[in-house]
Amino acid sequence: MEDLQKQELIIKEYIVQGNTDAAVKGLYDLIVCYAKAKNFNKAEELRDRLMDVNSMALTEIVQSAEIIEAEKTASIDKKHQQIWKDLYEQLSKEEGNALYQSLEKIDLDPDQTILSQGKTNDKLFFIDAGNLKITFIQDNRITFVKELGPGETAGQDTFFPISLCTTSVTTGGGVQTMCLPREKIDIISTNFPGFTDKLESFCRKKEGTALEEILKDKEVERRQHNRSKFPGKVTTQLLSNEGKALSSPFAGFGDDISKGGLSFSIKCSNKSTARMLLGRPAQITLELKVQGAPISQKHICQIVCVQQHIFNEYSVHVRFGKALTDKHLVDMGAPA
Repeated sequence: MEDLQKQELIIKEYIVQGNTDAAVKGLYDLIVCYAKAKNFNKAEELRDRLMDVNSMALTEIVQSAEIIEAEKTASIDKKHQQIWKDLYEQLSKEEGNALYQSLEKIDLDPDQTILSQGKTNDKLFFIDAGNLKITFIQDNRITFVKELGPGETAGQDTFFPISLCTTSVTTGGGVQTMCLPREKIDIISTNFPGFTDKLESFCRKKEGTALEEILKDKEVERRQHNRSKFPGKVTTQLLSNEGKALSSPFAGFGDDISKGGLSFSIKCSNKSTARMLLGRPAQITLELKVQGAPISQKHICQIVCVQQHIFNEYSVHVRFGKALTDKHLVDMGAPA
């Protein structure tokens, strides 16, 4: 490593002296060394420098890229690669390498909760060994939903959409998983625009029956209250956990309402901004006219889901801190 660092200093001198040919050769040799040592970040950093030094050194630029990708492919754990063969076959070699290099191994103990119902999630879990259990809690009753095993993913229902976890996931015995953090998939998608769609499609196909259908089959009804249309204005003020205002109010238009929650539509040009709403406490003001008379109500709630639609439109779903009374609904013109 010390020799490589000395070589890098020599190359910097070549660049200062204007000895481009020597700098190109030295950078190429360094790239190969770092790639074979599996230090891919450093190898790619030096390749970027190579292109800056001489963008027409096409032989060295192309060959160094091929060597880096070949070493990345060789570094993939063979057992993991076999378990996820169907996934890697759907990705290009470059996409597959980028995915594997972005995965983080995590050690999990038995009966450890990795996803909690009602909480946010920023990881997609890939099961290499062992099993995970999906459960749903309602009215203090725990319902077993499904068991996941090697070659299956966990967390996709909240990793891709902007939603709080609708179930909990705990570990069984002998679990070996790798996880993909959201910030890593954003980087991969920048370099390979179709990657996220491919991965999400694989997860949905692998899942087979959607989680909503599984819960329905088990007669678990998460919408405990009837919903009705709410064609009024909704003004939202984000709050801190201490109840202090965090933002300027923003307006939307109601979709439907029940005793337990409300959904409304907003315009937002940035998905990352929409994702920041998830899990936040908020105060909402509901406004509409009932028989020509203006009606207004304020409620404290939590944002539990943000769904993206076309033309930068999102539907925001909130859960009220306290369930609405029959009078609240009647005042809003909705059936109690």
